Amino acid sequence: MHYIFNPIVISLWLTILIVFRSSAQQTISPDSQGQKTAAQNLESYFNIAVKQQSKLFNGPFYEFYSPQITGSAYFKDSQEFTKGSVVYDGFLYENVPLLYDLYRDVLVSVFYEGNFKFNLISEKVSQFKIDDHKFVYLNKDLDATKSIKKTGFYDLLYDGKIKVYSKRAKLMQEANDTRYVRRFFVSKNNYFVERDKIMIPFGKLGTFLSLFKNEKAEMRKFLKKNELKFKDDPERTIVLLAGYYDALTN
Repeated sequence: MHYIFNPIVISLWLTILIVFRSSAQQTISPDSQGQKTAAQNLESYFNIAVKQQSKLFNGPFYEFYSPQITGSAYFKDSQEFTKGSVVYDGFLYENVPLLYDLYRDVLVSVFYEGNFKFNLISEKVSQFKIDDHKFVYLNKDLDATKSIKKTGFYDLLYDGKIKVYSKRAKLMQEANDTRYVRRFFVSKNNYFVERDKIMIPFGKLGTFLSLFKNEKAEMRKFLKKNELKFKDDPERTIVLLAGYYDALTN
């Protein structure tokens, strides 16, 4: 695994060195108060400038997939970096170029006009937001009581008395053509509801409704009144149902 030497930090150090030398050449005495003050100011500037960036811009180099693999491995099928926010190692970073690789389940960023792409260390990413979606990192070992089946990033679709998640993924499949093996990406989404701190998977509307026996009849009326169908738009349907459940139980 190859890690990036942080060019931002190196560039700042070089700038400080140049400025400091220039300041020193104009100072009559090497022990003068002016030189000491200049050094202190430069050190303070450096610490402020790289306090957080030095933490974020650090991770394995990232490479895009071979163009011979058809389809997309990325969230919303886009290979373009999108400005978003990320909580990394306890710090909030905003307006960060982000790309979510669903196949590898890693968050990718870039600096220096796209010349250096790297994936953030997943264990240090507690959450990130991109395209109006909030993803949270869940660890099946650290959150064993929640019955999480797989560690990784989960799309938090609804956050109320209950929580609704989607575990988005891309799978690579193969097909034998006449002359070669063709590889391509396909999407797969799994849904979960968190209730009483337990993650419960569901793939059908009936499974979801069965978790709310006392409210089940009212929730079905809500579906009919609003002409909601899980098979047509599962995420919107579940989010609206979850909100209605919260309203019923207030």
